[in-house]
Amino acid sequence: MLGLCLLATFAFVQVNPAILAEVFRRGIGILALALAVIFALTGRMFLAVPIAWVAFRFLMHRRISWQKSNKQGGQSSRVRTSSLEMILEHDTGHIDGNILVGLHAGKRLSELDLKDVISFRSECEERDLKAVKLIDAFLDRTYEDWHKFAGIEDEYFANGEVGSDNFGPMSREEAYEVLGLGRDSTKDDVRRAHRQLMKKLHPDQGGSTYLASKVNEAKDFLLGG
Repeated sequence: MLGLCLLATFAFVQVNPAILAEVFRRGIGILALALAVIFALTGRMFLAVPIAWVAFRFLMHRRISWQKSNKQGGQSSRVRTSSLEMILEHDTGHIDGNILVGLHAGKRLSELDLKDVISFRSECEERDLKAVKLIDAFLDRTYEDWHKFAGIEDEYFANGEVGSDNFGPMSREEAYEVLGLGRDSTKDDVRRAHRQLMKKLHPDQGGSTYLASKVNEAKDFLLGG
């Protein structure tokens, strides 16, 4: 008997305090709900209503806490070049970029005014066409008619003058970064991330053709085509 008590005590102290608190909260909620039912059946509604409210608060707190603990927030995708690291926040669809070289190295595109972003874009046209496409995606999301401000005609994009995406095959590491996934991700994770990103990036939804193509490429690579 003493051994069982010691074993139970040891198991109790090993339990995560958060789990103990959750069990206690759930027990209070169930007990309150049972009392509310009893008072309601015996005609004492003036007691049943407030006690039912208490039960609801305890039980719903558990449900809300569970939902929050299972929600994966803050996930992001990254596309990196020699000049720029572009970041897409999955939750909001917000696009921004960390500048890696030049006068504004260490800053984000969002910290620059339009003139400086255009200037950085011009620098990248000479050495990093992949970064140019990423900057264009940022500008499309951030500034309306920015290309007119920069003195670039619409035909420039229609004719593909930014350059084709001949930058070599995507690596596995890059594919995971583009989808915002880890190396332990499953194929279902890949498909889920692809669907979520395409809702934010598809050109028909005002997104970026280039980034959408990179997301598609990453999915195809990780799923074997």
